[in-house]
Amino acid sequence: ELGLVDGLGGLEDALQSAASLANLDAFDVVPIEAPRTARERLLSKLNRMLYRATVEQSSEHRTAEILQATAALLGEESVEMITKLNDPLHTYALCLVCGRP
Repeated sequence: ELGLVDGLGGLEDALQSAASLANLDAFDVVPIEAPRTARERLLSKLNRMLYRATVEQSSEHRTAEILQATAALLGEESVEMITKLNDPLHTYALCLVCGRP
């Protein structure tokens, strides 16, 4: 009615419509992801380290070493939270407001 929407559809429909408007017969789509923050990179690295220590290596010494490094970087509260993450299905929820599980 207001001319704000030409039609309804998904991403593929939008790509085809844009290609048609640009008179393109063939095109490539390159997804662009936002760069991860330093915090996201750190948490990802810690997650990989904890996974290797607990699942792949099962080394108590290595696990203790990683938890010490975590405490140094993120504080003792983070270590307490990590040690509570023992769900066999690895299903957890984290409050985005307070950071607590």
